[in-house]
Amino acid sequence: MSKRSKKYFWAGTALFIIVNMYSVRELIAVELLFGLFMTVLFAIGFAIYMVQQAGELSMAWAKPVVRALAQTVRGSWSESQNSAETTP
Repeated sequence: MSKRSKKYFWAGTALFIIVNMYSVRELIAVELLFGLFMTVLFAIGFAIYMVQQAGELSMAWAKPVVRALAQTVRGSWSESQNSAETTP
C-alpha cells in the first residue's frame, strides 16, 4: 500500500467510526424521548384510572347514605304535607 492509500484508508475508517458514533448517539436520544413519551402516557392513564377508582368508591359509599337521606326526606315531606292539609 502506498502512503496515499494508507491515508485514505485511515480517513475512511475514522469517518466510518464517527458516523457510527453519531448514529448511536441519535438512537440513544430517540430512545430517551420515546421513553419520556411513554412515561407521560402512563402517568395520564394512571391518573385517569385513579380518578375512576375514586369515583367508584365514593359512589359505593354515597349510595346507602343517599338512600337513607332520601327516605328521611320523603318521610319528613309527607309529614309536612299531611300537617299542612290538616291545618286550617
